[in-house]
Amino acid sequence: MADQPLWEIIHNAYLKAYLAHGKGSAMDPSTAEAGMRISYAAELRALADIVERRGDAKLDLDPGETADWLRAEADRAEKGES
Repeated sequence: MADQPLWEIIHNAYLKAYLAHGKGSAMDPSTAEAGMRISYAAELRALADIVERRGDAKLDLDPGETADWLRAEADRAEKGES
């Protein structure tokens, strides 16, 4: 499993979905809102995929381990660590 920080994976999923759907015009708030929802959905799907892979790799065997990992990844994101 790659050691790419979660924040980078989420960021890339967000941008890919946001740009693929051509959303986000600052001139049209309804279009921008739809683009944001599409992007957030992509982030959540990326997170679900990662959590599933971590479970398959026996890295997270209970919810506490997953929560600890997510908090550690949040710390990495705040520090801008790659």
